[in-house]
Amino acid sequence: MSGIEETIKKDSRTYTPSEQKLATFFLAHLAELPFETAASIGKRVKVSPMTVGRFIRKLGYAHLRDIKVELRASTVERDWAEVSRTSFAPTSLQAKIKGVGEVHKIPEQPEWPLIVSMIAGASVVYVASFQVGRFLGLGFATFLQNLRPDVRFCDGVDGSYGDILLDPDPDACLILIDFRRYSRHFRLLAEEAAARNIRTVILTDYHCHWARRLTDHVLMIETDFGIRSLSMAQLLFELLLAAVAAELNEPDARMDRLHQLREKFIGFVGGEDPRRRKPPRS
Repeated sequence: MSGIEETIKKDSRTYTPSEQKLATFFLAHLAELPFETAASIGKRVKVSPMTVGRFIRKLGYAHLRDIKVELRASTVERDWAEVSRTSFAPTSLQAKIKGVGEVHKIPEQPEWPLIVSMIAGASVVYVASFQVGRFLGLGFATFLQNLRPDVRFCDGVDGSYGDILLDPDPDACLILIDFRRYSRHFRLLAEEAAARNIRTVILTDYHCHWARRLTDHVLMIETDFGIRSLSMAQLLFELLLAAVAAELNEPDARMDRLHQLREKFIGFVGGEDPRRRKPPRS
């Protein structure tokens, strides 16, 4: 992680709303910053160039060019090489290829092992997701139930989210999932959880500039690829589930027991469990 990334994340809870927008923009577009100006950044984030300049100084840099020098000397240069290799692909495909690369770098972030350990070791894990991303959260919770006990998907139909917010277990963990435009429930639930000191993980996109004011456990992805796309979210969930499985003791044994119950209750039509397939004889 570059020095500027570390600085932005370390101080994120002290930022004003405008600074939060700039912080999320910087984190999402590090590879592009060497080609930006204060005016162009301000136009993209919808703040004044003076606000951009003040934020840069707050980060400890005299000018934007100082950030550019640091980034050119960092591993971000590898990103430019990766993008150049796809320069003949359609623009939308280039963006998605870059997005896939960025998601695969998320496990290198310092908050990643903390989030994985929290999800693996929590006494109970609550998952809440909203709008078009609701099915992603439900799927994530279902897969997580295969790996560990006490995973609950919370749909909020009782109008209170009382199962999460009333008498919270100090060892519980709440995972919130939403993407722009955000449901009102998403931010309200995050704020209520923070007020009750409930350990919270937020999985969202780079436009959610307020997330890090409420929790240090935030993972952000790009979702804008011409049309709204949730493919990067699915990739992030796959990486997160694999990391949690690696953290747990004997997740395969639990999955085997679940498979036996499903076979007893619903049965399966055709084929066989690939994990039970015997290797061919030599």
